[in-house]
Amino acid sequence: MPSHLRQARPSSDAKRSLWTAQLADFALESGLGGLVLRSAADRLGTSDRMLLYHFKTKSDLVAAVLDNISERQIALLGAPDPVERLAPGVLLSRAWRVVRDVRFVPFMRIWTEATVRGTRGEEPYRELARRTTGRWLTWIESRLDLPPGAPRREAAAAILALLEGATLLEMSQPGSATGIERLMAAALDGA
Repeated sequence: MPSHLRQARPSSDAKRSLWTAQLADFALESGLGGLVLRSAADRLGTSDRMLLYHFKTKSDLVAAVLDNISERQIALLGAPDPVERLAPGVLLSRAWRVVRDVRFVPFMRIWTEATVRGTRGEEPYRELARRTTGRWLTWIESRLDLPPGAPRREAAAAILALLEGATLLEMSQPGSATGIERLMAAALDGA
């Protein structure tokens, strides 16, 4: 067949990017359990051997999908505003409104699942959970109107713990975390 009549085949990088985006969509809809090689391959209409050709290992596939999800999450949050330092309760209230947004909920489910798997020692989740938690703590600390050092670190950890706990509560019993924002903020500000 003449070369001008053949359809161009996507490059290996383009195929990997396409599959990563499709698997990220799937994970956001259904959770990380679908990233088993055979299930992921079936979902993409390919073989698990072909997936391993493009991703080398299951850990590589999971890391690529979670990186894609992280990029989407950052895009959803929008361009960062100039860093405004806030009291712990105010920052917690603002962050709680974001994580409760229906567009953001699938991302919180993914990070909660990844963190749980990481705490059980599953790779690549253990390292990804450690890095993600570290980034969140740094982000929160950078926005707190507290002196640097232990007070800021402790407040950041408390905010993250409250957000993750309330998110887990809401995921397991929808509606159960309604109205707790004021109480969580007051607890932080009264400490």
